Amino acid sequence: MRVQKKQLLGLGGLAFVVGMTAVAYNLPTSALSAEGNVDVHVQVYSNHFETVIEAPLDGADFNNSNVDFREIHSNANKVHYYLTHVGENGEADVTYELTDYNIDLPAGEQTSGYTEFQLNLDNYGSYGTYIFRSVVTASDGRTKEDSVKFTYSSIIVPEQDIDVDPETGEVEVEVCYAAGTKVITLEIKDKNGNVVSQVYDYVVTNPETGGCETIKVKVDNIGLDTGDYDIVINTYDNPDKSGKPTGTIVVELSYTAPDAPNVPDTGSMLSALNISKSDFLITGLLGFTVISVIALFVIKRANRK
Repeated sequence: MRVQKKQLLGLGGLAFVVGMTAVAYNLPTSALSAEGNVDVHVQVYSNHFETVIEAPLDGADFNNSNVDFREIHSNANKVHYYLTHVGENGEADVTYELTDYNIDLPAGEQTSGYTEFQLNLDNYGSYGTYIFRSVVTASDGRTKEDSVKFTYSSIIVPEQDIDVDPETGEVEVEVCYAAGTKVITLEIKDKNGNVVSQVYDYVVTNPETGGCETIKVKVDNIGLDTGDYDIVINTYDNPDKSGKPTGTIVVELSYTAPDAPNVPDTGSMLSALNISKSDFLITGLLGFTVISVIALFVIKRANRK
């Protein structure tokens, strides 16, 4: 009898713990903020001698010539800034010292703070790759520097899913272009570099300021086979497309021809039900609790008999 009571107590305790776990797991997380989202910006200057470039971010890509720069320095006697335009097609790199924003203090003095300014990159070589560098000098002659690399392009294609609309047979590509762009062209090539479409011309609507537009091209009427292709996008600063493009970018297109056989969906039935892992866990725990309670009831009645 004592063994049976211990078994009952053990099973009952386990069922209680499992049930409480399921309830606690399903409770909503308490919010840290009473109302809305709160963004807190705290400017902290280091006690060490250093320079850190906050903007632009390393690897950034711009299609607007006006770019913001921000640098933080600590315990510096001098702060100097340099902008290098990396040459293309064998052109020499050109470095500009941004003397309008340099800081030069008398010997023995030092400063901690930040410098902000905006530059029009059309005045520093226009399109291409840039390196922005900050160099700080301490009172004792020590130097430190930081640098970032970024690009200024006439064309940027934001990250997006590029596919063919099965109803219209069109591929849609969102393209952002710089001021001065007049025409954007699209051309489809296979992975061997062979051109498989005509050149599609698109006249932009905001050549003075630049902007972003969605370009639609009908592709299911040019005899493409199912497969992977490249969409080559060029920008020109003149309506007749004379001269070389001001920018080129390539995006990938995975195309399924209209007469291609449908591939059966091999996904599981459970995945189609959109049931999350937490739903499975909670359901399993609650089910175990219910079965355990029923078992306790049955065992108790059997002991009475």
